[in-house]
Amino acid sequence: MAATTASPEATLLLIGPTGSGKSSFVQRVARLSDSDIEIGNGNNSCTLRCKVYKVTHNGTKFAIIDTPGLEDVAAAAANLRTLQEIAAQLKAQDTNVTGAIYFHRITDKRFTGTSRFNFDIFKAICGEEFYPRMVCVTTMWNNIQPKKIAAFESLSKQLRESHMNFAGKSVTVFDLNESDPDVYFDVLSYFVRYPRGSHRLLQLQKEVRDPRWKGVKKTMAGKEVMKKVNAGFCVIL
Repeated sequence: MAATTASPEATLLLIGPTGSGKSSFVQRVARLSDSDIEIGNGNNSCTLRCKVYKVTHNGTKFAIIDTPGLEDVAAAAANLRTLQEIAAQLKAQDTNVTGAIYFHRITDKRFTGTSRFNFDIFKAICGEEFYPRMVCVTTMWNNIQPKKIAAFESLSKQLRESHMNFAGKSVTVFDLNESDPDVYFDVLSYFVRYPRGSHRLLQLQKEVRDPRWKGVKKTMAGKEVMKKVNAGFCVIL
């Protein structure tokens, strides 16, 4: 796995709540040591700014953008800061995003409340035209007792068929388990199907390039946060 300074053939954006496994995914596919990357937990994010990692897999050059974690519904200011950080990264780079990956802890049994809110932000970042380029990965399978695996596999199936089924199609879902390291690279291989130059434009990338840009609160993703503020679920301090 070699680093490269050449233009990537695929640029992937990682989105998900704090502690959902984004940085752990990067560590695995880039084969980084613990000293090369900080890994957060369910309460504290170690990724405070977007970081780009260059990876080559099966001859394809990837740029993987790790992002700060999304927070719960009440943390409006933190979520707006995260969106601002992502927007700044997208504005600064020349290449278009090839695909977006959402990270969901399978141990969060209910896809309601914060889980649904964070996924709605992800959808707004992508935009409907980008839906075919969206992938979801479920994480934390190594924390499940063997006797309970079947129940969580059923939960993963439910995610595919219900919560992540929209616009007439289900989002592709990968279950990431440390006991099966190949699946991490299967996620990268999924995006090789999109040849270089065939990129659709991510909604947030469209917005930051618009000369009428009015800040992150006015983006589709920012409006998802502001809906909760206006409904009284949270305040911006």
